[in-house]
Order: sequence, then structure tokens, then C-alpha cells
Amino acid sequence: MELIRWENNAIPAVICCHPQVKAQYVYSHWHKELEINYLFEGEVEFYNNGTCHVLKGGEVNIFNSKELHYGVPRKVIHDNEEKIVGITLLIDNSFLRNLIPDLDQISFLIKSKQTEKELAQKLEHIYALYCQSENLETKIRIFAAICELIAILVEKCQNSKAVIPVKEGRYLERTESIIEYLNEHYREKLQQQALADQFHFSREYFAKFFKKQTGMTLKEYITRYRLERAKDELIHKDNSILDIALQNGFSSETHFINCFKSIFGLTPLKYRKLYNEEKVTK
Repeated sequence: MELIRWENNAIPAVICCHPQVKAQYVYSHWHKELEINYLFEGEVEFYNNGTCHVLKGGEVNIFNSKELHYGVPRKVIHDNEEKIVGITLLIDNSFLRNLIPDLDQISFLIKSKQTEKELAQKLEHIYALYCQSENLETKIRIFAAICELIAILVEKCQNSKAVIPVKEGRYLERTESIIEYLNEHYREKLQQQALADQFHFSREYFAKFFKKQTGMTLKEYITRYRLERAKDELIHKDNSILDIALQNGFSSETHFINCFKSIFGLTPLKYRKLYNEEKVTK
């Protein structure tokens, strides 16, 4: 579970901007807040409880409360231009609950291209306001725009929440436990058989279960997570490439470089150099 901290009570939402040069894999997580993503350009693979949806420029994606999800950019770095390629809006759960008393019984689903267009226009307006000075008038306009967006959701996207069978609910709980364990122990040598034994699966069924619930194989998930952690260290620490590789669970520097290049399109050293050059030009 991801805990969202609300630093500005005047606006019942967190607005996250995603620069092109820093586009990154978002770890598997869930939270109580309603999450709305809007992509200005590019492509991102979003996984929601194992179902993959490719979001393209101009499109909107919704993650409802407590849905296990993560995102994988298809195109990570084009150049060193730090333009904003997408935004995420996280709406305070308690605020929504006060507006919508039966919130637990509904979910939000985009049902038409016209509705998606309306949501996109509203999100673009919120982003434009967000880029302005932080005066009281701007905050009030952002608050009003968020309320207008919620009105569209209630009017055109409201959907009765399906009752999750007890069996599927248990599957989700087990998936969350596995993800939490992997995220905590990613630096260690993780063996599929040992993980299967720990979570009371056969080795073969564990592989199928993980793939079905997350949309990725165990190896793909662990590699992605390790790469993102290593990428953070590349830009925030001065450690050598070898040290970063070994500290994040890779067997060798060569293995780390090959995995990094296959996902991000450049070597760790070039990525660090690109990031540092971009930071200096600010």
C-alpha cells in the first residue's frame, strides 16, 4: 500500500508532473486515493490487477481505490529535453467520500471517447492552472476544476462495483504479500522455488499465478524493480557502476549494463551523464 501525504489542505488532490527525461517504471502498489493519469505524448503500459492497457498521447486512464497497479513507459528517453509528457492526479479519498456517500459501492470507468476527451480537456486545464503562480485565486480555480472533473466522473463514468468473490479476494491479498516481500528483498538472491515454498505454492503454479496477477513474469518484475532502484542511485549517488550493480541484486556489472540498456536504450554511464548534463543546463 502506498500512503499519500497531503501537504496542501486547500486542494484535495496531489498533482504529479512526469518529465520526459525522468520517465520511469512505477512500482506495483495500491492506495485509497482515486488516480487519474493523462498522457500528453508517448506510450505507457499500465497494469491493473494483471490486465495490461496501453495508454497513448491524448488518452486518460483511471485507477480506482485499492486497485493493485503499476506503469511501464514504452519510450523512456528521446533526448535531454525535460518537457512534461504526462500528469497524474490523486484525489483525496476522504474528500470524495464526503461528496459521494456510496463511494465503496461504485467504481469509475471511461465508457466513451467523448467522455475521455472531456476528462482530457479538464486535466489539461488543471495542469495549466498548476503551472501558474501559487496565489489564492489560482488555488481556488484548481479546486473548482477538480470538482468539475469529479462531476464528469459521477455523471458519465460511474459504474456499480462488482462484488469480488472470496477466492479472488484471497488471490489479491496473496499477490500484495508477494509484491511487498519482493520490494523489500530485491537486493537478495531470489529463487522461484524458495518463494513458491514460502507462499505455499508449487513452483509451476507460482509462476503461472504471478504472471496472471501482475502481467509480468517473476524474473521480469524483479529485474524491472532492481533497475529502477539502481537508476535512482545513478543520479543521486557517486558510487561506481559495479557497486550499484551489486548493491541492487545484479550478479555482475556486465549483467546490469545489458539489462539497463535493453530497457532504457542506453548504458548506465550514459544515463548518468545525460541526467547530470540536463541538471546543469537548468
